[in-house]
Amino acid sequence: MMSDPLKAIVETEDRFVTIAQPSMKFDTERGFAVQILKNNKYLYDIASKNIPSLQQAITNVAAIGLSLNPAEKLAYLIPRKGKVYLDPSYMGLMKLATDSGSIKWIQANMVHANDTFVDNGPGEKPTHTYQAFATAEARGEWVGAYCVAKTDEGDYLTTLMPMEELYEVRGRSEAWKSKKSGPWLTDPGEQC
Repeated sequence: MMSDPLKAIVETEDRFVTIAQPSMKFDTERGFAVQILKNNKYLYDIASKNIPSLQQAITNVAAIGLSLNPAEKLAYLIPRKGKVYLDPSYMGLMKLATDSGSIKWIQANMVHANDTFVDNGPGEKPTHTYQAFATAEARGEWVGAYCVAKTDEGDYLTTLMPMEELYEVRGRSEAWKSKKSGPWLTDPGEQC
């Protein structure tokens, strides 16, 4: 049974307002959600068939405090296995970590075959040198990615992933499996 997801979003207002931080406005987030749904027929159809999952996703926007603002790219409404989910982006997760005060900053980067990359061990920042304005061809293919976070105490937390592992993660993504659209096709570096 199909229902109107745009009306269903309005029905979440009371719950949204109850749990959202004062800086997060329902009308603004409703506007972003409507825009997102109207621009993605597949998402709209999933939302129409599973209104409770859409409403839970909208309520989760308020609960975690990450806006659906497309310009900020902090969180997305994602159709997965017949439901709508709120998925924070890596930028949204970084915002949550830095806003909590436990992390000063976070940086994620791709490593190319012609870059110089050295993992300096636990608690140390890795060394990554490359020609920042070189062409992708000059830097070579991607060989992996890493993320470094600096804690409030001054330590560095580093995670490394070779491309093989990143492609395994990609292979489990419903968006990748469909090969129709999604961030693994449009923004593979950010996904990695």
